[in-house]
Formats: sequence, structure tokens, C-alpha cells
Amino acid sequence: MSGDRSWRTDRLDEVMQGAGFDARLSRTIEREMWEKWVLLATLGGITCLMRGNVGEIASAPGGADFSLRFLDEVTAVVTAVGKKPGELFLTDTRALFTEKGSTITSSMYRDLQKGAQVEAEQIIGDLVAHARRARITTPLLAAAFAHLSISQNRISVAATVHET
Repeated sequence: MSGDRSWRTDRLDEVMQGAGFDARLSRTIEREMWEKWVLLATLGGITCLMRGNVGEIASAPGGADFSLRFLDEVTAVVTAVGKKPGELFLTDTRALFTEKGSTITSSMYRDLQKGAQVEAEQIIGDLVAHARRARITTPLLAAAFAHLSISQNRISVAATVHET
């Protein structure tokens, strides 16, 4: 986690290079893990709550501002409880979430559209819990979590009714 290289990290990097997917040895893995959470939570939250892709949200009245406020909430929580995202990451992420014409969606949104279970508790709910403990107000995150919880409860009820 410190970013120091060792024979173990070098060996793991060697193995991962032949694993069939892109892999790289990182010196800032902890910050990058938090940044990944920022990306997943924001993308999942905005696309699920708004029921559209990034371009549709950015093109809607107030949509780009909504996306940036959502990103700011997530970033505030992550900064308080983890590692502050890097400025280049935040600049790139702001541009990504306000790009009109973008067809990017989250896997959470695609699962939600299919009526499947989503990682609401793990991605959004955990951030809401961290925010609560850190006494950070996150109305957009809370709204996304409530919205996803309602959808997930409906799926659970439907599955229970179907089984009986």
C-alpha cells in the first residue's frame, strides 16, 4: 500500500502482465482505489438516479451541474475518510461527467434497467454511511441510495412472490 517496490510486487506485476487484461504496477494504489470508488459511485449514482447516460444527463437542463454536485459530494466523503483524489483525476472526471453526446453508462444502471440486483449497498450505501459518521451532508447520495433501495426492495418482493 505504501507504493514501495519489492520482489513480491515485481513478481505479481510479471504474472499480471500475462493474465489477459490490462494491468500495471502502481506506486499510488491506495489513492487510485479511492479514485475508482469516486468514479463508480458518481457514475452509478447519476445514471441510476437520472435514468440516462452521461450525455443525456449533461444535455438536460441543470444536468451537468447536477453531475458535478454529485461528484463533489462523493469527493468530499472520500477526502474525509480516505485519500483525496488527485487534481488531474478530478479534472478528467468532471469533463467525463459533463460531456454532451457521451453514451457512457454504469454497469449499475444497465443492471437496474434489466431489473437485476445492483451493488447499491456496497457502492452508494457505504458512502452514505461514511458520510453520516463523518457528519457530512450528502443529499444527492442519500437520494440515489433511497432510489436504488426502493428498486432493490421491489426486486426482492417480486422474487419472493414468484417463489411462493
